[in-house]
Amino acid sequence: MFGGGYAAWAPGNQYAPGTMVNYNGQVWRCIQCMPGQAMQYWVVETSFGQQGMQPGYGQPMMGQPGYGQPMMGQQGMQPGYGQPMMGQPMMGQPMMGQPGISWVPCAGGQIPPNAIQCGREADGSPLFVARAPIDGGIHIGKAHHGWSHANIGFAGQERQIGEYEILVGNPASIRWARSHGHFNPQSVGGVPVEGGREAGGQPLFIARAEEWGGMHIGKVGMHLDGCLIPYGGEEVTRHHYEIMLMN
Repeated sequence: MFGGGYAAWAPGNQYAPGTMVNYNGQVWRCIQCMPGQAMQYWVVETSFGQQGMQPGYGQPMMGQPGYGQPMMGQQGMQPGYGQPMMGQPMMGQPMMGQPGISWVPCAGGQIPPNAIQCGREADGSPLFVARAPIDGGIHIGKAHHGWSHANIGFAGQERQIGEYEILVGNPASIRWARSHGHFNPQSVGGVPVEGGREAGGQPLFIARAEEWGGMHIGKVGMHLDGCLIPYGGEEVTRHHYEIMLMN
């Protein structure tokens, strides 16, 4: 079973980012603490990925999707309530009460018809958000009609991955905000969409940046210097980028 040996979560405690706790039989990882506040952001750790939730002062904020988005069809639970988190869908299902987004497993070049176009090649052809597990993490990249794979940036390379997930849903459920340099989630004026994580647990958020006449999809993180996009066989860092936010 995944995730044993962690201390029980206790309301009112301040936890450092990366702290793992047990709650209701699941392992939760703290991904961010708001300086000077009791607000903390958590995700459920599983053998593949994580599911987001957002407790405030040790209690959940009802109806808010939080930082994480569901991975591999799992549904989040709210600490203190033990009920499915409002706004967190099963994979491929809409968010309850509002237009939503989710992830669909694909392979061999598949792109679902409700995939959200989030980028473009220089010739104007659409690019879609993809993600895949690599070396213990889950990394974000792009997919294109006609490819037999997704292109994911990792360790300085643009990797071609045959099995991946595609972001689908209502385009009105997201928006984009400009940012630059070291990513600070409190400076973007909204809730960034978490699409992956490093092997060490650091969250990765969906972003995009311009490159040679196109708009290419990649990732940002609080531990990274900018937006990392897969392009031209490499993983390229761009310091001016746009971050995906929940609408």
